[in-house]
Amino acid sequence: MQVFLATDVIHSNSRIILTLTFYKIMYTKFLSFLAAICLTAAFTACGSGEFEYHSTYFYPTSNGKEIFADQTIDSVHVVSFDSWSLTNDCPWMKISSNGQYAPLQVEVRPGQEISPTRLDLEMTPNLTNEVRTDFIRVKSSFGKIGTVSERITQYPYINIIQPDVNVIEKDGKKVYVFNKLVSYRGKESNDAKPTLTFIVYSATATLTSDQEWIQPVQTKDFKTSERVEVELDVQPNTTGKARFATLTLSSNGVSTTISVQQGENPKK
Repeated sequence: MQVFLATDVIHSNSRIILTLTFYKIMYTKFLSFLAAICLTAAFTACGSGEFEYHSTYFYPTSNGKEIFADQTIDSVHVVSFDSWSLTNDCPWMKISSNGQYAPLQVEVRPGQEISPTRLDLEMTPNLTNEVRTDFIRVKSSFGKIGTVSERITQYPYINIIQPDVNVIEKDGKKVYVFNKLVSYRGKESNDAKPTLTFIVYSATATLTSDQEWIQPVQTKDFKTSERVEVELDVQPNTTGKARFATLTLSSNGVSTTISVQQGENPKK
């Protein structure tokens, strides 16, 4: 019969504990080694260029920028992860960035923090009576992107919000007209005064009327680049027939007319 002394059991347990501790340490080191390998592989993949990102676009993204006849300044932004260049041959618009006019060359280094580049636009007032359109073209140095464009459309009228613009055909050309109807009473149904709503881009803009029976409450000193609502003082129509007037909004050498019709009193 074998007799196990307490000291033998203790020594045996110690060997087991030491063995388990050894394997636990080796397992932990093995996991650390694997993690180090994976980490190195991730950095290698990033450094190899396999996951390079290329993009060039205008910000905010849109279907183009719309401007109005009296508007002479605006801006757009370009965001690019690659170097890019810009040329401009538009006869009615200048393009600049940080005071430098096109042609422009913007260098973007790999890994450089990307920030939008602002392009300042300077337009001449549109006196052509026609919509005119051109493009801002940015060429990326990354060949697969090539050239990206932003369409610029300038309308031949001032930004009149109310009444709405109507487009008609005349002699084969589009004509943009504004018509407003006012009650024979000279007031709206809620007894409020009729109004016009617009945005002008000149501090010297004016609003005038060719008839005494309808006059704008405000004729000048409009806030620029902001929505403005102007009330109209309209006298009741006692003539027994419809009558007509023309309001003229002028800004930066551009004049847009609003044709006003006041109906006759139906009770007469």
